[in-house]
Amino acid sequence: MAIGLDGNRMSGGMKKSKLIFALVALAGLTACATVEGIGRDISRGAQAVDRAL
Repeated sequence: MAIGLDGNRMSGGMKKSKLIFALVALAGLTACATVEGIGRDISRGAQAVDRAL
């Protein structure tokens, strides 16, 4: 068994839960950055159309 930072033994299920939580949090942050990038692209496209007219 692994030993946690506080010196307590962690069960395999607890380690998996923490890993899954970390992966979900990372995926969420990545998705936010992607949505922000898409929003910027749409805004720039709208500005380009506006300048063309």
